[in-house]
Amino acid sequence: MPYEGSDKKKTFLTSVNLGAEKHFNAGKRLSPYLGFEAGVGFKVSKHELEYNSKSRTIDGAWEYQYMNYNGQYYYNEIGFEERGYTNVSANLLSGFDFYMADNFYLGYELGFGFEYIKYSKVEITQDIEYPGSDILPDVETKNWSLGPRLLNGIRIGYNF
Repeated sequence: MPYEGSDKKKTFLTSVNLGAEKHFNAGKRLSPYLGFEAGVGFKVSKHELEYNSKSRTIDGAWEYQYMNYNGQYYYNEIGFEERGYTNVSANLLSGFDFYMADNFYLGYELGFGFEYIKYSKVEITQDIEYPGSDILPDVETKNWSLGPRLLNGIRIGYNF
């Protein structure tokens, strides 16, 4: 029987960050600053597969399958990627801008902050006989971090 099917992957990602900086006068060309930012974001992923009139829908992630060889035999590796999530973050910032010309600057920024990520639960809806139907989705997980951050690295900008 010839292979007939489709593989559709969808994802939507958005975030909003709000913050402020307080610049201090340190001469004509140097502008050190302190600031803060807070943000929230989310990502939604969905993967729809169809194989010879059998269907499989994965909400919360994309499925991947790789054929691997360990030196003796081939095996299939199956898992999930592009996992959906919701996150919240807050950072304290410190940095400087060095004005190389009028209104044109080069700067550097460091931060210290908190980030909380709650990953989406992976839910699979499928026909009973779909190939690879014996895999189970990852469990719902959470992750948080607290520590230093290199937020923007080197900044290049122009003040209007």
